[in-house]
Amino acid sequence: MSSTEVTSSDKLVLYTGFFSSPPSRKIVILLDELNVPYEKKTVALQNGEHFQPWFKEISPRSKVPVLVTPHLPQPLLESGAIHDHIIQRYDTDHKFSFAPGTPEEALQTQWLYFAAATMNSNQVAAYFFRVQVKADWEYVELQLASERKRLELGDAESVWLVGGRYSVADISVWAQLAFVDVMATVEWKTWGFKEVERWYEAILSRDGVKKGQ
Repeated sequence: MSSTEVTSSDKLVLYTGFFSSPPSRKIVILLDELNVPYEKKTVALQNGEHFQPWFKEISPRSKVPVLVTPHLPQPLLESGAIHDHIIQRYDTDHKFSFAPGTPEEALQTQWLYFAAATMNSNQVAAYFFRVQVKADWEYVELQLASERKRLELGDAESVWLVGGRYSVADISVWAQLAFVDVMATVEWKTWGFKEVERWYEAILSRDGVKKGQ
């Protein structure tokens, strides 16, 4: 099955939280970029809907995103697992990913881990300190600036992070950075990272990303 071939039996249901949550957002963008039909159901986290019995039957730990698909015997949890399942099933021609065993695939994995682990922990800290407790921002801002600097270490010959083209690496890292714009009101674009800003705007202009807003 190629990126654009989807059978009538592919009836996906994606449970997400608020639109800016990086784990949910990267999945929404990926599905939209691949033109995979799905139904998006937003769980009202702010109202505690994820603790309701009906949702706990789907997600015992009350976490989003969750993907319900006829191809699996039970709901698929954890954004990384959902991401990999979508890539393996719907991106077999590697339009947005790289072939297993290639140098590009190794670098893709590096950026996916960076987004999910290093970046995610700092973004959560940014939201907590800036929005929740309104703490002194200087230290957290320095930490975030160091992560933006790492984005300058991507493919030096291209705006994209890996292989000279837009990929899931860009989607996952962008979703984390976009979270800061929405939730922590950090003016990172004033910090002088022109290549990061150019990369950020290039992704923001894509139809698949706009659709997932």
